Amino acid sequence: MKEKSIDILEPSLPELKQPRNLNEAKLRLKEGQSEIVQIANRAVRRFYENGMLCSYVKSKIGHGNFTTWIEENVGYHPRTVRRYMRYFEACNAAGKLLLYKTDRTKTDTLSLLPQAESKEEKERPVHQPGHSTEWNATDCAKALFKRFENLTARRTAEQRSEVLEGFNDLARDFINSREKDREAIRGGGSSYAARNQSH
Repeated sequence: MKEKSIDILEPSLPELKQPRNLNEAKLRLKEGQSEIVQIANRAVRRFYENGMLCSYVKSKIGHGNFTTWIEENVGYHPRTVRRYMRYFEACNAAGKLLLYKTDRTKTDTLSLLPQAESKEEKERPVHQPGHSTEWNATDCAKALFKRFENLTARRTAEQRSEVLEGFNDLARDFINSREKDREAIRGGGSSYAARNQSH
């Protein structure tokens, strides 16, 4: 039996008092920033723990049944779970809880926090939907390898193999979930499920 997920209710807009002058605006902005950082510190601990718990569940039941188990038992969207797990891995690789989203390849968990200051902003290629002339599978693989190389620089061969195995599981889950989404949109969700059960 599928457990009911917790609905996130969007609160109504609060009544705000306009500042009397620039100095008051400055003080309130600083106070707001401090409060946001405190909330973020509590939130990242929960994100990190959720990532660990999801990784534990996946290790126990395998990637083939993982998405279904999460949807039926917890009610999280698979994309949310993948973000938790990526965040957990990124924090472990960094050796600390990450607060800033400085690189889209690292984590998409804390999109609302301000970006950490960087000395150099790299220009990103613009990817068009569908068949983009700018997208190249080999370049994409090289970029992934460069990231893998950086994250596992001080790791043993066994640890690198574990990372590779974990990445392959995540990539397969992602591909399967995207295919499942496409099938559902096309109205063929049941044929996808039947096809997967036969494997």
